[in-house]
Amino acid sequence: MDDLRLEDILKAEGGSIGNYISSMRNEAVWGGATEIKSFCEMFQVGVEVFITSTQKSIFFYPSRPRDPPLFTRIEWMGNHFEPKPYS
Repeated sequence: MDDLRLEDILKAEGGSIGNYISSMRNEAVWGGATEIKSFCEMFQVGVEVFITSTQKSIFFYPSRPRDPPLFTRIEWMGNHFEPKPYS
């Protein structure tokens, strides 16, 4: 899936890049999986999303990780994300 593009996902969902950008410019709109995966790819960093309500994690990996791999962790509080350092 290295060649999967945001434009393709948005088209499949009946949207467009223009609508997506307009929506994301709204301060009331939060990012989600698409933005986390984009972060992974841009910075070649893995992300663990810890979900407070279930005490489980979802992992996002870059398609071309750094050597050695880098990882960061955020916590989904139910309505927003917070940094969650490894202890």
